[in-house]
Amino acid sequence: SGADVNLSANIGLTFGDDGEKIEGDGTDLTISTSNDVTVDAAADIILDAGGADVTLKDDGTTFGSLTQSGGELLIKSGSTPTTAATFSGANVTLAGTVGSGAITSTGTVQGTTITATTAFVPDASDGAALGTSALEFSDLFLADEAVINFGDDQEVTLTHVQDAGLLLNSDNYLTFRDSA
Repeated sequence: SGADVNLSANIGLTFGDDGEKIEGDGTDLTISTSNDVTVDAAADIILDAGGADVTLKDDGTTFGSLTQSGGELLIKSGSTPTTAATFSGANVTLAGTVGSGAITSTGTVQGTTITATTAFVPDASDGAALGTSALEFSDLFLADEAVINFGDDQEVTLTHVQDAGLLLNSDNYLTFRDSA
């Protein structure tokens, strides 16, 4: 009791007749089985890799890794792992394109260019402003024959007439200074 069991290199411990084995070659330790491996701990499970990498493989082919760099977590993906995500405290930096369903944020969503493939909409009618009194947009670019719709029923429109000008619909009017 309390003593180590020492085995020479290239000797393994085999369990049962399914090929479950623990073996060491004097450098690496390998646990192999033809079935699942379950690690079940009543407390925490600690992976302590002194080389900073925990490599993920499928049948010998690397598909990713978890890496420690400066105390931060990097998640790498691919057979020659490339950093996909960097975790720094509560912040995450993603390196590539993010495909997603709905994104909900309680903070600011910011980007260099935001591309809408269908529409950019508020959460409700009259539910959001475009810019603020302190953060105004600079220029607005609209395509030929673009229409600006006014009112909840879009009853007033201002339409671009290609190479000619702007058209105010129906018998609507523009008023300057006051309603007179």
